[in-house]
Amino acid sequence: LKQSPLQTRLGEPLAAAVEGFRTVEACRRLSELEASMSPLDVEALLEELGISKADTERIRRMGSRYEEFAKQYVSIGPGWQIAECNKALGMEFGFDVSGGLLKLTYRVDFRGIADVPAAVARATAGLAELDLHRHFRSEVDTTTPICTGAAANECLWRERTHGKNLAGRGEAMVACEVTDALDEAEACIFINVRAQDAGLAEGSKFLPLDRITMTTFRVSPLKDCENNGYRIVCCQSVRPPVELYRFLESLPTNSLAAAIRGQVNELVPRLRTFLHDMPVLESRMRDGPRSDMYRRIKEHMQG
Repeated sequence: LKQSPLQTRLGEPLAAAVEGFRTVEACRRLSELEASMSPLDVEALLEELGISKADTERIRRMGSRYEEFAKQYVSIGPGWQIAECNKALGMEFGFDVSGGLLKLTYRVDFRGIADVPAAVARATAGLAELDLHRHFRSEVDTTTPICTGAAANECLWRERTHGKNLAGRGEAMVACEVTDALDEAEACIFINVRAQDAGLAEGSKFLPLDRITMTTFRVSPLKDCENNGYRIVCCQSVRPPVELYRFLESLPTNSLAAAIRGQVNELVPRLRTFLHDMPVLESRMRDGPRSDMYRRIKEHMQG
C-alpha cells in the first residue's frame, strides 16, 4: 500500500531512530504517530516498517527510564554529605547516606583526545560490555551474558561480586540498556544498568544482590574546543542491608569520606587504563554482537 504524506513524514524518522539506537527520539516519534493516526493505521505502518510489538514495548520502556533517571544525582555540590574534587585524577565525586540509600556519583574528564567520536564509542562499549568491567571494577568476580533482547542495545547478564565495596557480596541478574541521546538536551550516550536477585538456591554462600537498585552512566563529548575530549558521569544508588546502612549512617563524615575516596581513587585510574589500553575492548567493538551499535554511535557523532 502506498503511504500517505503523513505516514511518510512520521514513519521514516521513527524507523531511522530505531535503527540508530536513538531510543528517546524513537519514543517521542512513536507518540506522535499514535496521536496522528488510528490504532489500525499505526499497527499497519509499524508492521510495514518492521517495528514489532516487542520493539515498541522496549522503546517505551527505555524512553521512560531515560526521562526518569538521566538527570538523577548528576550534579555534585551543595546537598551532598561528601563532595570532593581530585584535579590530579581529573575527577570529582559526591556521596550521600539518606533515606535508606547510599548514593554515589563520580565524574571523570578525558581530555586531549584526537578522535572524540571513536573515543566516545569506545567508552560506551567499555561500560556496556559488562563482562569487561572486571578490568576496572575490583569487586567483580565473573560476568556472563545470558541473552540479548529485541535489539543490540538491550542485554541481560549474570554478575557475581565479592564483598570489597559497599555493594556487598552477591550474585545478580543485570540488565543493561544503551540509548544514543546525543541529540537530546543532555547530549550523551545513556547507559542504564539494573540489578535484581539472581534467584540463588537456598544455602548459597552468596547473598542476593537486590540491594543494587540502579547504576547509570552518561558519556558526553566535552564542549571545550581547546581540549577535545569526553566526560563520564556514573550515578549509583544502592539500598544496603539495614545493619550496614545504620553503621554507615553512624560513621563520622571524615571516616566515611576516606573510605569512599579510597574506592573512587582506585577505580578511576583503572577505568582510564581500561578505556585506552585494552586490546580486548577494541576487539569487542569490532567483532562483538553489539559492534553495529558502536559503529552507529561513532557515525552519529561524525555527522
